[in-house]
This record gives sequence, C-alpha cells and structure tokens, in this order.
Amino acid sequence: MASTTLAQLHAIKDAVHPWNLNYYIKEAAKFCLNGVHQPFWHDWPMAEPSNFLTSKPLHHWHRIFWDHDAKWCIQVLGDSKIGFQFSVLHPHMTFQHSKEGISKLEQVTGHEQWDMQHYMIPIITGGVPKHFLIALCALADFHYLTQAPQITEEICGRIDAVLAKFHEHKDAVISAGAQKGWGNKVIDLWYIPKLEFLQSVVSNICNNGAAIPWSADATEHAHITEIKNPASSGNNQDYESQICRYLDHAEKCQRFDLATAVRKACMDFHSNDMGFGPDTNNSDDGDDNNPIKCPEPPGDDPLHMVDTTHALLSMITPMTQLAGTT
Repeated sequence: MASTTLAQLHAIKDAVHPWNLNYYIKEAAKFCLNGVHQPFWHDWPMAEPSNFLTSKPLHHWHRIFWDHDAKWCIQVLGDSKIGFQFSVLHPHMTFQHSKEGISKLEQVTGHEQWDMQHYMIPIITGGVPKHFLIALCALADFHYLTQAPQITEEICGRIDAVLAKFHEHKDAVISAGAQKGWGNKVIDLWYIPKLEFLQSVVSNICNNGAAIPWSADATEHAHITEIKNPASSGNNQDYESQICRYLDHAEKCQRFDLATAVRKACMDFHSNDMGFGPDTNNSDDGDDNNPIKCPEPPGDDPLHMVDTTHALLSMITPMTQLAGTT
C-alpha cells in the first residue's frame, strides 16, 4: 500500500507542480491523498507506514463511527426515529440530547461521539436488517476491544475475528442503501481509507503496544485550554496577541505560585542533596507574631531527598495547577 501511494504522489508531482496548490490538491484528491507530496518517509527504502504510524482512537475509531456507522444507521432507520430514541433516554450530566435528531448536530465533539456509540446498537436493534446489525455490532466490538489499556495475544485474536465478521456481513450495508455520498447518491464500493486502515491495527499493536496511549484526546483538548478559553477572555480583537499575553500571564502566575509554595515548604535547592534545609524549624521568614513553620522532614533521615517531580509536588501545596490552566 505504501509503495503504491508513494508512486501516485510522485506521478502527481511530475504532472503538476506542488506549489500550484489548487490544481495539485484536486489531482491528489482523485487518489484519496491529502496533497502532501513529500511525507517524512518518502526516502526510506521499503517503508511501510502502517508499521510506525500508530492508531489514534479519537480519529480512527470515534470519528469513523460518526462519519460512517452513524450515517449508515440514519439512512436505514431514519433520523427521526433515531432522534426520538436518543431523546427519550434518561437524562444525565455531560450527555447532549437532541430533539431534532442527531443528523442536525453541529460541531460534534469526540466526547459526544463516544456517548452515541454506547447507545447506537440497542437503539437500532429491531429496526434494521439482521446482517446490517451484525456488521455494526462487529465494528462496535472492534472499537472497544482495540481501546483496552492492555492487549494480549488472545485479545488480538478477538480483534481479528470481529473485523472478519464485519467483512463477512458488510454487504448488508450496501444492500440496505445505507452508504451514500454527495447528492445522496448510493455508493456500492468500499474504497474508504479509514476502514482500510483497520486492517493494520493488530500488526501495529504488536509493533508498538496498545493504541490507547497514542490517543490524540489530550492534544485536541489543549485547543480548548490554550486557544478557546483565552480567546473568550478577550474582546474578539487581535486574537493572537491577546492569547499570547493571556498564556504568558498564566505561566508567570504558575511559576510564582510554585516558587512561593517551595519557599513555604522550606525546600533547599542550593545544596547538592536538593531537599529540606538543615534549619527546617527555624525559618527567619515572616514576622515575629506569625513566623513560618516549616514541616518536619519525612522519614528518619535529617535530610529528605527530592529527586523527582512527584516527590516535590507531594511536599508543596500550590494554589494553582502546575500544568494546564490556572
């Protein structure tokens, strides 16, 4: 697959100059490529991207559910019926209910996609063809099995089995007319890159370990804490400068809080041992009426070693988080 893709990229590059962006991207789209003409492995002999590009649960499983599984269910069962089923679910915190149907939702987050996956199979049961339901169940099992924090050879075998079951029954999706493209046109083929990517998940897990640590949830959430929240504190003008100023102030507050928390704990970082100073109970900071009393060094040693961030954080009490937002 990798050699074919690289050959296609070089063919497009020879025909169209990459800096002719509009035309080049259109030509690349014909081969389901994103237009990157020199991936970082382009000069690696016999490179196989599926061996070193790890799976990302947020995009490769939660997003594929929303882009394909949910759309198939809407086409077969109907948006009004699915929307009604979701609307009558017992309300609980963090779950977004939509009275107008799930197809009307805009800016659906990964968390919302995750919630919908929990309920989609029981919601469509009884209203869709049997083999269609089996295919969707197999994909759901695949998504959950591959998110296990620890994956054994037995689980890898189960992942391969449920993926094979999906391929065995996937024709029911096309038979039901569920797969449609632009203009509501029925698509009767399976040239779907995200579904093709599922074939390499087990081999990738064998090479790189469980996929869940590679999830992009944390970096995607950082867009909220580092961009959206600072932007909402401004006046909707000059976003870049205001966001940078906000983050700079937040970092300075965190550093000041860290320094004062360390000083209050009477930590001595000037000695080679990096621990509590020798005069932990006789600090000269503070006034005579309210002197600062330093804690006793833990353990039997007169000087407690501090050689890790975890050890330091366990001995101080900052007012703000030392990582993330203030």
